[in-house]
Amino acid sequence: MPQNYFYLVLAALAISTLTACSNGSGNGSGSGTGGQCGLVQPIAPTEVVTGMLEEDDCTAEEIYPLESSGDPSFIDEYSIVLPANGTLTITMTSTEINPILFLVSSAESCSAGCVASIIIASDNDSGGGQNAFITMDLAAGTYGIQANALGTGPGAYSLQTTFTP
Repeated sequence: MPQNYFYLVLAALAISTLTACSNGSGNGSGSGTGGQCGLVQPIAPTEVVTGMLEEDDCTAEEIYPLESSGDPSFIDEYSIVLPANGTLTITMTSTEINPILFLVSSAESCSAGCVASIIIASDNDSGGGQNAFITMDLAAGTYGIQANALGTGPGAYSLQTTFTP
């Protein structure tokens, strides 16, 4: 099935009841440069990091095995801790890839597979051009951000978070 189908399925499932990650593993941290399947990189509530979707990242098929239909696109995983209730804004931009963002209810790695119902919000093109943008009021707590792209090629991106309590 085409990769766009995977994105449409995930977007439709994002409104379903949230559940915990089915069997995530690992909780490493990194420098914010992307890479290494299973590595969850911390990102501050207000920060800009650069990343690279590349060969050693998890694929959509590994992250969402039941919904991805064999999608080989790469995904970088981040965790974010919100210190209070407030509005989180996430922007993913790139001149090399067509960014897709997922805000998820679990900050653990989904390298061993997750269910799509952990997705709180997703976006492909709301950030102007082909850039992704999510803004949402959230309760204090720990969440996950997944950086993805339409297409299978590697590519660099910038991920910016802004938090207003």
